[in-house]
Order: sequence, then structure tokens, then C-alpha cells
Amino acid sequence: MIINKFEIRFFSVGNSKRGGDAILIRLYDPQDNPTVIVVDGGYANNGQEMLDYLSACGLYKIDLVVNTHPDMDHISGLITLFKDENIKIGKLLMNRPWRDANLKVSYFDDGRITDKSLNKRLTESFKQAYQLEQLAIAKIGENNIVHPVRGNIYFDVLKIIGPSTDLYRKHLLASDKTPTSAIPDSMRNFSRKVLKFVRYVKGTFIGWIEGENTSDINETSIVMALSLPNYKFLFTGDVGKDGLKESLDYYETFEGCHANDFTHIQIPHHGSRKNLNPTLIKRIGATTYYVSCPPDGFSEGHPSKRLINKIKQIYPGAYIYYTKKGWLSHFNNLPIGGSPADSYPVFDEIDI
Repeated sequence: MIINKFEIRFFSVGNSKRGGDAILIRLYDPQDNPTVIVVDGGYANNGQEMLDYLSACGLYKIDLVVNTHPDMDHISGLITLFKDENIKIGKLLMNRPWRDANLKVSYFDDGRITDKSLNKRLTESFKQAYQLEQLAIAKIGENNIVHPVRGNIYFDVLKIIGPSTDLYRKHLLASDKTPTSAIPDSMRNFSRKVLKFVRYVKGTFIGWIEGENTSDINETSIVMALSLPNYKFLFTGDVGKDGLKESLDYYETFEGCHANDFTHIQIPHHGSRKNLNPTLIKRIGATTYYVSCPPDGFSEGHPSKRLINKIKQIYPGAYIYYTKKGWLSHFNNLPIGGSPADSYPVFDEIDI
């Protein structure tokens, strides 16, 4: 597919400290035929905002919907899309733990679990994802719900590069969304802490806090590479360091590409420092970043001021755009309205 016009729009998701992801991609070939891709949908109101925007653009079909992982701030808006009777949808790309994770009762300590009861527990635990599946079956049919497989490519430009089946199953089993897992709580990835801040003097070396990890369900996020003329975008959902490293390894080893080919990266999990580290930042080498973050997210580390300042320290000329003031977009040859795309400065304090 030859692309000569495109828009990638990050909708502003959430209020106060609650954020999320809702991304709409418009691609146009030389004959002006549109291809529309949605990557996550934020909350229910964000799904409606997407529908309204598509209508304003004269578009009434979404060719591909991607749910990177089943958290509410990514999936609720997609339910809104599939409930709408006026929008046509081609395919849905999503993981369905109750169907495609190949979980076995032998993975669990509870001897009372059967294949049937395990399936029921998973559909109840992933209630919104199951609701999305059922709506999709009714709207587009079972055959148009696609399991994400590394290496699969859509519209010649969008490639799945993570997660692997093994990594997906590992973190799914460890997730608190599978509470009957044989993995003890002490081995689960995620822990919360109250952030505190200290003054930062510009130019001072910023050390990194090791040992922090995002939640296991975040690590199951689908990671994708979008190749457009003169640009290459990395979409990360809420993936953590484990999943991101594995995706980059695959991209370089099996796809014959280079991680530093990416010109633009979506900072995972709304800018959390638990999802990136200096090694990954340097490996990717991008100098343009997007952060989908809530208006008052700093106290929750969304985004982390330490992370923003570290990126700026590694790449002083980096642009780090954010959604806290409204939507932002990257576009080429498309006449669209101005975007409130401000870039973060170097902050005079960092989280500890």
C-alpha cells in the first residue's frame, strides 16, 4: 500500500489523575482511498469522540480496531465503537485469554479447577474484554476477530512485533487478573509506591531507579511498528521493559530491521518510568515521543518527570509531546485543524 497522506491522532483521555490511550490512524493511497485504524479507545466518551471525528471527516468505516490489552482505560471506548450501529468495522485484533492463551488446568494449584470452570473464571476476570468479543462477534463475525501474531502485517505498513506466545502466557499467568494462578503474589511484577519529588538542577546526572516493573497485564500489550514515508512509529500500549525488549529483539533478529530506525515512539503506560529505562531509550534512539497522559498525572508518575528529564539528558533535542492539554496529531499532506502539541521542558524537580 502506497501512502501519500496520513494522520495519527492521540485523543486526550481521562481527567484528573486517570488517563488512557485512544489513537486513530488515517491513511490515504494516491487515489485518496482511506484506511482507518484505531489503536485502543480510552473510556466510553473517547469512543464517542472518535466516532464524531470520523463523521466530521466523512468516514463511516474503521478497517482495523486494535485492543493492545484489556485494561478499562484502553478497552471501554472500543465497546462504544462496536455498539454504534452507524459505523462499519472490518476486523478486531485482540488477545482473548479464555480462548487463545492455551492455559491448562495443570498450570494452577487449585485441583478443583476444570477446563470449563477455568474458562468461566477467565471470562469473568476479563469481563470487558469478553464483552468486546461478544459485541464483535455480533457485529463483524467470529472470523474477523484476529489473534495477534508476531510478524503479521496489515495494509502493508502495520506490523505486529510483540508479544511472543511464551511471554504473553508467562505474564498472563502472573497477572492479578488470573487470581487462581500458581504463581505466588511475591513473584508478581507490580508494586505501587507514593511518589515524592526533589529539586533537579539542569545538567546534573540523573541516576536510574532499578527494580521497578509495570503490572503483568501491561506486559501482555501488543507492540506494533508502523512504516510510513520518511517516518517509522512504534506503538507500545502499556508494555513494560520485558515485553519491549523482546519486541525489539524480534524486530532486529527476525525482521532484519534496526530499533533505531524508529523516528517516533509512543512512551508506554502514559509515561511511566517503570516501563522504560536508559538502555531501551538509547537502543531505540527516537527523538520524537508521544505521551498519552491525564491533566494531573504527575503525582501518579504519568508521566514521570524523572523519565522525561532522562530522555532530555540522553537526547537534548528530543521533542516529547503530550495530551494533557488536548489531542495531538502527526500528519502529512492532510488539511486538519491545528494541534495543541506542546513539548515537555526539562523539569526543575524529579520523582524519587
